[in-house]
Amino acid sequence: MPHLLSNLFFDMKKYSRKIVGRKLGNMHYIHRSAISYLNDDQKKTLKKAIDITTLDDWNLVKIAKDLTTVSLLNYENFDSVLFPCLLEATIVNLKNSSFKYIDYQSRKNPPVLHRKELMLAPDDPRVPVFAKTTTFCEDRNLFDRASYIGTKLKWEERLLQHGYIIKDQTILPI
Repeated sequence: MPHLLSNLFFDMKKYSRKIVGRKLGNMHYIHRSAISYLNDDQKKTLKKAIDITTLDDWNLVKIAKDLTTVSLLNYENFDSVLFPCLLEATIVNLKNSSFKYIDYQSRKNPPVLHRKELMLAPDDPRVPVFAKTTTFCEDRNLFDRASYIGTKLKWEERLLQHGYIIKDQTILPI
């Protein structure tokens, strides 16, 4: 069966953006490969968080708008998993230089990442590939009420409700 995403047209204008990363509420999410796009204050804040934890095993960072909290997030392989689940998070409180580690690996219902292309630099070669997946999902209303599908089980439930499953790196009809 052909890959359902192969015939989708990628419109770069749709994904051009002023902010690299994704802003949700007061949080800014960005992939490790794109941290050079953070502003100077965010870069300093991230460096402080890394210095406090001495942690190097993360691929996404979440920085609070007020720069008081940084979460170093380690998701499943960003390139080989279509919708990666969160494996572990280290939440750093910069007010008191403390951190908390959360292990999601044994949880049945960890957070899941959608719209991976938004976390990357605009010129990252993965953006068009990841954006095709997002366009496919948007065109089929799979991201409706996005707050409902933020965990693995709810995301899988939504896919099944719409008649899809994920196999390897492909969304397939049931």
